[in-house]
Amino acid sequence: MAAKEKKSWTLFQVLRELEKINQTLVLCFEEQNSILKNLSRVDPASHAQLLERIEGIHQSQNKNPEKKLKETWFDVEETMKMLNISRRTLQNYRDQGVLSFSQIGSKIYFRAADLDDHLDRHYAKAFKTKR
Repeated sequence: MAAKEKKSWTLFQVLRELEKINQTLVLCFEEQNSILKNLSRVDPASHAQLLERIEGIHQSQNKNPEKKLKETWFDVEETMKMLNISRRTLQNYRDQGVLSFSQIGSKIYFRAADLDDHLDRHYAKAFKTKR
């Protein structure tokens, strides 16, 4: 009997699959909404309430695009490009605890929220100069 091959997934593959699942859920909500519109047995008041609840769920799924960004992870190459820093500088940030990271085997990932926080901490507001 042949042994089953184990499929190993990278974090990005898992995130892509979760996004596909989310899209499927959105399609299910839209299909459910369509079915409810076509039901003649439901009284108009109940029908309206159900539609409002479904719409509320649908909007909450797509309401916060920033949340999707903050749940995104980037590998070393992507992080270096975004921050415009070298591999060694990124390694120093990790060693000094400047940037948090996750390591799976030899692969290292940085959370978008942590990168955003790092940039916010080093944000310098513009100031007016006297002429």
